[in-house]
Amino acid sequence: MQPTIGVIGAGNMATSVVLGLLKKGWSVQDLMVSCRLPEKHIELSQQGVQLITDNLLLAQQSDVIILATKPQQAPDALKGLQTALEGKCLISVAAGLSTQVLVQLTGNPQFTEDSQFADKKCSIIRTMPNTPALIGQGITGLFATEAVKKDFGNICEQIFDSVGQWVWIEDETLMDVVTATSGSGPAYVFLLAESMMNASIKLGMSEDNAHKLVVQTLYGAACLLKNSGKPPIKLREAVTSKAGTTEAALQSFAKNNFNDIVEQALIAARDRGIDLASEL
Repeated sequence: MQPTIGVIGAGNMATSVVLGLLKKGWSVQDLMVSCRLPEKHIELSQQGVQLITDNLLLAQQSDVIILATKPQQAPDALKGLQTALEGKCLISVAAGLSTQVLVQLTGNPQFTEDSQFADKKCSIIRTMPNTPALIGQGITGLFATEAVKKDFGNICEQIFDSVGQWVWIEDETLMDVVTATSGSGPAYVFLLAESMMNASIKLGMSEDNAHKLVVQTLYGAACLLKNSGKPPIKLREAVTSKAGTTEAALQSFAKNNFNDIVEQALIAARDRGIDLASEL
């Protein structure tokens, strides 16, 4: 028997998860979404998904609750739900909210697995998906204590199977690295695509052809990297002929400290994630 899943929020990620679950054969009767303006979310209502405005009712009627609001909205979204969340699982996709913060927001008296309140506390799973989840090609970092993973890990995996792939992160401090790597990562790829297109156009290529050449190159390279079983260094070496055009381009990248630029970008994203968590 499938557990009932309630989603607080109806933004892009929430919609992607709900539609992904439906595509995986999840019953629409086992899904519920709470949002401020149900009339705006026609795509969900057309699928028969129940849309309500009452977070408390959603929490009461769901076994697993997905918090899919903006992080700043989480305190209001979870306000008054402490009793309704007892013994259930809260899966957060709200960026930057640590497990400890979520524990406090859900009214858990302690954050220990052997607590005397263990049978009543709300189990917390923190996640970090990315935007390719919108087309079922995402990757999501997951974190929870071992006790929570034992009880709710499988259902969490099923949920994020519906929008792509997932990995468990053993140390919660590394969730900021997940954010910097895959959470923000699509923007790095889009920036590379934008730069390649602009350079190609400056060199005389038409805008349409530049777009087609760059998009298919990045798509094909990603597919090759995923399916070949070879590490990126081997694939790079295979396309780099001695004293050829690719080598000239790679030498230009190296001269301009490409690796350092990427590393510093990830550090900046990680550090900003830490700062945001502190602010929240």
